[in-house]
Amino acid sequence: MSSDADTRVPATAADEAADEAAADRVLDADAHDLVARLRMVMARLARQQRRSFPSGLTPSQTSALITIDHFGPIRLSDLARLEAVAPPTITRIVAKLEEDGLVERQTDENDRRIARVTITDEGHRRWEETRDGRNRWLGRKLASLGDDDVAAILAAVEPLERLATAEAGTLGGPPGPVAADGPPGADVAAAAEGVAGAAEGQDDTDAG
Repeated sequence: MSSDADTRVPATAADEAADEAAADRVLDADAHDLVARLRMVMARLARQQRRSFPSGLTPSQTSALITIDHFGPIRLSDLARLEAVAPPTITRIVAKLEEDGLVERQTDENDRRIARVTITDEGHRRWEETRDGRNRWLGRKLASLGDDDVAAILAAVEPLERLATAEAGTLGGPPGPVAADGPPGADVAAAAEGVAGAAEGQDDTDAG
Protein backbone atom coordinates (compact mmCIF):
# COMPACT_ATOMS: atom_id res chain seq x y z
CA MET A 1 0.00 0.00 0.00
CA SER A 2 1.40 3.40 -0.89
CA SER A 3 2.28 5.94 1.77
CA ASP A 4 1.50 9.66 1.72
CA ALA A 5 3.92 10.35 4.57
CA ASP A 6 6.84 11.30 2.32
CA THR A 7 4.88 13.89 0.34
CA ARG A 8 3.59 16.05 3.18
CA VAL A 9 4.44 19.73 2.74
CA PRO A 10 7.96 20.14 4.21
CA ALA A 11 8.71 22.87 6.70
CA THR A 12 11.56 25.22 5.85
CA ALA A 13 14.67 25.30 8.01
CA ALA A 14 13.62 28.72 9.28
CA ASP A 15 10.18 27.39 10.23
CA GLU A 16 11.70 24.45 12.10
CA ALA A 17 14.19 26.69 13.92
CA ALA A 18 11.41 29.08 14.95
CA ASP A 19 9.25 26.20 16.20
CA GLU A 20 12.13 24.74 18.20
CA ALA A 21 12.96 28.13 19.73
CA ALA A 22 9.32 28.66 20.71
CA ALA A 23 9.13 25.18 22.24
CA ASP A 24 12.33 25.73 24.19
CA ARG A 25 10.94 28.96 25.66
CA VAL A 26 7.85 27.12 26.90
CA LEU A 27 9.21 23.72 27.88
CA ASP A 28 11.84 22.83 30.45
CA ALA A 29 13.62 19.46 30.47
CA ASP A 30 10.88 17.71 32.44
CA ALA A 31 8.20 19.09 30.13
CA HIS A 32 10.11 17.86 27.07
CA ASP A 33 9.94 14.36 28.54
CA LEU A 34 6.20 14.73 29.11
CA VAL A 35 5.73 15.88 25.50
CA ALA A 36 7.51 12.76 24.26
CA ARG A 37 5.33 10.59 26.49
CA LEU A 38 2.18 12.39 25.28
CA ARG A 39 3.15 11.87 21.65
CA MET A 40 3.77 8.18 22.21
CA VAL A 41 0.57 7.52 24.14
CA MET A 42 -1.53 9.40 21.58
CA ALA A 43 0.00 7.41 18.74
CA ARG A 44 -0.48 4.14 20.65
CA LEU A 45 -4.14 4.89 21.41
CA ALA A 46 -4.81 5.81 17.78
CA ARG A 47 -3.26 2.55 16.54
CA GLN A 48 -5.19 0.51 19.10
CA GLN A 49 -8.54 2.03 18.18
CA ARG A 50 -7.92 1.62 14.45
CA ARG A 51 -7.05 -2.03 14.93
CA SER A 52 -9.99 -2.63 17.28
CA PHE A 53 -12.47 -1.06 14.85
CA PRO A 54 -10.88 -0.77 11.37
CA SER A 55 -12.44 1.46 8.75
CA GLY A 56 -10.54 0.11 5.75
CA LEU A 57 -9.11 3.60 5.21
CA THR A 58 -5.60 4.85 5.85
CA PRO A 59 -5.11 7.61 8.47
CA SER A 60 -4.64 10.19 5.69
CA GLN A 61 -7.83 9.07 3.93
CA THR A 62 -9.76 9.15 7.19
CA SER A 63 -8.46 12.63 8.02
CA ALA A 64 -9.36 13.94 4.56
CA LEU A 65 -12.84 12.41 4.75
CA ILE A 66 -13.49 14.12 8.11
CA THR A 67 -12.25 17.45 6.75
CA ILE A 68 -14.43 17.14 3.65
CA ASP A 69 -17.38 16.34 5.90
CA HIS A 70 -16.73 19.48 8.00
CA PHE A 71 -15.92 21.92 5.19
CA GLY A 72 -17.37 20.47 2.00
CA PRO A 73 -17.96 21.29 -0.70
CA ILE A 74 -14.27 22.25 -0.61
CA ARG A 75 -11.66 22.94 -3.28
CA LEU A 76 -8.76 20.51 -3.54
CA SER A 77 -6.27 23.33 -2.93
CA ASP A 78 -7.99 24.24 0.35
CA LEU A 79 -8.21 20.58 1.35
CA ALA A 80 -4.48 20.11 0.69
CA ARG A 81 -3.70 23.13 2.85
CA LEU A 82 -5.87 21.94 5.73
CA GLU A 83 -4.39 18.45 5.55
CA ALA A 84 -0.86 19.89 5.21
CA VAL A 85 -0.02 17.71 2.21
CA ALA A 86 1.21 18.47 -1.29
CA PRO A 87 -1.45 18.91 -4.04
CA PRO A 88 -0.51 15.66 -5.84
CA THR A 89 -0.94 13.77 -2.56
CA ILE A 90 -4.42 15.16 -1.87
CA THR A 91 -5.37 14.40 -5.47
CA ARG A 92 -4.45 10.72 -4.93
CA ILE A 93 -6.27 10.60 -1.59
CA VAL A 94 -9.46 12.11 -3.02
CA ALA A 95 -9.27 9.87 -6.10
CA LYS A 96 -9.26 6.80 -3.85
CA LEU A 97 -12.14 8.13 -1.71
CA GLU A 98 -14.05 8.91 -4.91
CA GLU A 99 -13.34 5.43 -6.29
CA ASP A 100 -14.81 3.95 -3.08
CA GLY A 101 -17.92 6.12 -3.43
CA LEU A 102 -17.21 8.10 -0.26
CA VAL A 103 -16.83 11.54 -1.88
CA GLU A 104 -17.77 13.15 -5.16
CA ARG A 105 -16.57 16.12 -7.16
CA GLN A 106 -18.87 18.98 -8.09
CA THR A 107 -18.20 21.66 -10.69
CA ASP A 108 -18.43 25.22 -9.37
CA GLU A 109 -21.58 26.89 -10.74
CA ASN A 110 -19.78 30.22 -11.25
CA ASP A 111 -16.50 28.89 -12.62
CA ARG A 112 -16.56 25.48 -14.29
CA ARG A 113 -12.75 25.30 -14.07
CA ILE A 114 -13.08 24.87 -10.31
CA ALA A 115 -14.03 21.49 -8.83
CA ARG A 116 -15.14 21.06 -5.25
CA VAL A 117 -15.31 17.85 -3.23
CA THR A 118 -18.22 16.83 -1.03
CA ILE A 119 -18.93 13.75 1.06
CA THR A 120 -21.56 11.26 -0.18
CA ASP A 121 -24.26 9.51 1.82
CA GLU A 122 -22.08 6.39 1.81
CA GLY A 123 -19.16 8.48 3.08
CA HIS A 124 -21.33 9.77 5.94
CA ARG A 125 -22.48 6.25 6.76
CA ARG A 126 -18.96 4.82 6.66
CA TRP A 127 -17.47 7.50 8.87
CA GLU A 128 -20.35 7.53 11.37
CA GLU A 129 -20.14 3.74 11.72
CA THR A 130 -16.40 3.90 12.28
CA ARG A 131 -16.62 6.89 14.64
CA ASP A 132 -19.37 5.32 16.76
CA GLY A 133 -17.47 2.04 17.05
CA ARG A 134 -14.28 3.80 18.09
CA ASN A 135 -16.18 5.99 20.56
CA ARG A 136 -17.61 2.89 22.20
CA TRP A 137 -14.13 1.35 22.32
CA LEU A 138 -12.63 4.39 24.04
CA GLY A 139 -15.63 4.69 26.34
CA ARG A 140 -14.93 1.17 27.58
CA LYS A 141 -11.27 2.04 28.09
CA LEU A 142 -12.20 5.11 30.14
CA ALA A 143 -14.69 3.11 32.20
CA SER A 144 -11.78 1.01 33.45
CA LEU A 145 -10.17 4.08 35.05
CA GLY A 146 -10.96 5.86 38.28
CA ASP A 147 -13.15 8.97 38.40
CA ASP A 148 -10.19 11.32 38.95
CA ASP A 149 -8.32 9.89 35.95
CA VAL A 150 -11.39 10.21 33.72
CA ALA A 151 -11.94 13.81 34.85
CA ALA A 152 -8.31 14.67 34.13
CA ILE A 153 -8.49 13.17 30.62
CA LEU A 154 -11.78 14.85 29.76
CA ALA A 155 -10.42 18.19 30.98
CA ALA A 156 -7.77 17.90 28.26
CA VAL A 157 -10.33 17.50 25.44
CA GLU A 158 -10.64 21.18 24.49
CA PRO A 159 -6.86 21.81 24.34
CA LEU A 160 -6.44 18.65 22.27
CA GLU A 161 -9.20 19.80 19.93
CA ARG A 162 -7.35 23.07 19.45
CA LEU A 163 -4.19 21.14 18.58
CA ALA A 164 -6.02 18.82 16.19
CA THR A 165 -7.85 21.65 14.40
CA ALA A 166 -5.08 24.28 14.32
CA GLU A 167 -4.86 24.14 10.51
CA ALA A 168 -8.64 24.10 10.16
CA GLY A 169 -8.79 27.46 11.89
CA THR A 170 -7.64 29.09 8.65
CA LEU A 171 -11.07 28.33 7.20
CA GLY A 172 -13.00 29.30 10.29
CA GLY A 173 -12.71 25.99 12.16
CA PRO A 174 -15.08 23.05 12.16
CA PRO A 175 -18.66 23.61 13.34
CA GLY A 176 -18.64 22.65 17.01
CA PRO A 177 -16.54 19.96 18.70
CA VAL A 178 -14.36 17.56 16.79
CA ALA A 179 -16.75 14.72 17.58
CA ALA A 180 -20.53 14.74 17.81
CA ASP A 181 -22.59 13.40 20.71
CA GLY A 182 -21.52 10.01 21.95
CA PRO A 183 -20.52 8.00 25.00
CA PRO A 184 -17.84 9.18 27.44
CA GLY A 185 -14.63 9.59 25.51
CA ALA A 186 -16.21 10.52 22.18
CA ASP A 187 -14.41 13.86 21.92
CA VAL A 188 -11.17 12.37 23.21
CA ALA A 189 -11.32 9.69 20.50
CA ALA A 190 -11.66 12.24 17.71
CA ALA A 191 -8.99 14.53 19.11
CA ALA A 192 -6.66 11.58 19.61
CA GLU A 193 -7.19 10.51 16.01
CA GLY A 194 -6.14 13.92 14.70
CA VAL A 195 -3.21 14.57 17.01
CA ALA A 196 -1.88 11.02 16.91
CA GLY A 197 -2.06 11.00 13.12
CA ALA A 198 0.39 13.90 13.15
CA ALA A 199 2.50 12.18 15.82
CA GLU A 200 2.80 9.10 13.59
CA GLY A 201 3.56 11.17 10.50
CA GLN A 202 0.32 9.95 8.90
CA ASP A 203 1.82 6.50 8.36
CA ASP A 204 -0.45 5.09 5.70
CA THR A 205 1.08 1.65 5.81
CA ASP A 206 -1.43 0.86 8.58
CA ALA A 207 -4.87 1.10 7.01
CA GLY A 208 -7.79 1.21 9.39
